[in-house]
Amino acid sequence: MRGLTVFDATCPLVTKVHVEVARQRRHGTEVVLHWPCRPPGSGSTLGQAADGMYLVENVEDVAQLSVRDPKNLSYATPNDSVAG
Repeated sequence: MRGLTVFDATCPLVTKVHVEVARQRRHGTEVVLHWPCRPPGSGSTLGQAADGMYLVENVEDVAQLSVRDPKNLSYATPNDSVAG
């Protein structure tokens, strides 16, 4: 060990989404992740689950969406203005 100090500089909104997505997938719920413009955090969020996650950036992506069970689906976004 080099005795280095590690700082987690992950955006708190990204961390919040990671935790919620992992929780939803543990319960078998598929997750639609709305993350416009595909910023850097979207890839790490998709990596929180091996499957059952769908990234949508726009209306066209939603139109192409095909989920296993529409009754067992959740929605996540780091953008507070979308949920308002």
